[in-house]
Amino acid sequence: MVLPQVSNVCNSNCVHCWFNSNPELRERFSKRFMDKELLVKIIDEMSEHLETKPLLRITGTGEPLLMPELIDCMTYAAGEKNVRTALITNGFLLSPEKSKRLIDAGVEAIEVSADASDEATYESIRRGLKFKTMLNNVMAAVEYRNKVNSSTRILVSVVENTEMINPDEVEAFWRKRVDNVIMRKYLTYGQLSEDKYSKETYLPAEDRVPCPYPFERLVVMATGEVTFCNFDVEDGLYVGDLNKDSIEKVWRNDQYEELRAIVLKKDFENHPLCKKCNDWKYKSWTHNFSKVLKNAKNN
Repeated sequence: MVLPQVSNVCNSNCVHCWFNSNPELRERFSKRFMDKELLVKIIDEMSEHLETKPLLRITGTGEPLLMPELIDCMTYAAGEKNVRTALITNGFLLSPEKSKRLIDAGVEAIEVSADASDEATYESIRRGLKFKTMLNNVMAAVEYRNKVNSSTRILVSVVENTEMINPDEVEAFWRKRVDNVIMRKYLTYGQLSEDKYSKETYLPAEDRVPCPYPFERLVVMATGEVTFCNFDVEDGLYVGDLNKDSIEKVWRNDQYEELRAIVLKKDFENHPLCKKCNDWKYKSWTHNFSKVLKNAKNN
């Protein structure tokens, strides 16, 4: 899975977002959007390995749909290059016209970060956005997808912020409306308070095991630099640069492999990122996006 973080600009100020919690980090993420040429390069390289079924999962530290040419790039990826393509968005800018273009191109999944099921709670969590706009955009996407009998999955994700929502009620609300609901554990990224951590973990807290992320995800910053893990929002532990090298070359380079080897040995205290990470127990080998897609059912 390749995750290009195409936007460092956002139209919201969410309460659980590490990017909003530490203004000093904005200097590191000062590039507003990934260059279109770089994103196309990534798509073209992925299209050379279709036999491995690679997934291009568009995301960002900000809102991806603010990138001016994103829809063009995604329709190119899914519609022309046959690359499995998915989008993570807050849904506010997911107009019916945009979702129609994505669905017509054969995008595999559109995931909307909703986090609530009523107007007041939603707008207190995703500050600056409007619940009704997001909901209408989601339902328009579902309606059009059903109309044209497309295989595109319409998903919703929810951060389990138990101080502000009842996760079971929110999940039940969305399961009636979309194809699957991703219930996300609250993560700190080393920037937020750990007081909101869920008591239920994915990995055994008493016996730390290797985290799946370095083995299944390639996280590409808007600059083209590849970071070892998306927990790395402060250190800048880069393992390559896609402006200079191919995805395959970066994925298999010595630095990347050496860092993975430390993880496999469970030598976490000698890993520059793992030694500082407390989010690891909420990252699962089985509770992942592939399983979400497999279990999704049209609504």
